Amino acid sequence: MPWKPAVFSQYPRPSDTPSENSDSPDLADIKILGYSIRTSSYRYTEWVGFNHTTFMVDWKEVHARELYSHEENDREDTNLGNDDSYSAVVSRLSTQLREGWRMALPHD
Repeated sequence: MPWKPAVFSQYPRPSDTPSENSDSPDLADIKILGYSIRTSSYRYTEWVGFNHTTFMVDWKEVHARELYSHEENDREDTNLGNDDSYSAVVSRLSTQLREGWRMALPHD
């Protein structure tokens, strides 16, 4: 049986810059969510606006992007998210990320 080609995770943050409660913010303090997709070759994260009252994400309010190539840099210390030569990868992974984990489930 085939398995999904990617895994997904999310991370809450109170702001763009580190603060005292960055690693464990209260719900009322969460202003940004980081959504990540991990494939065999890359990890891609979009940090987007979040409304803690409605629990809605604003995909148009992108605060930052991170892209790490595990083939070139498995330590994830070089962010390729703004490198023009990776724009097609960013576009593809951004689409997959926004479609969500349900679209990455294996198909018979």
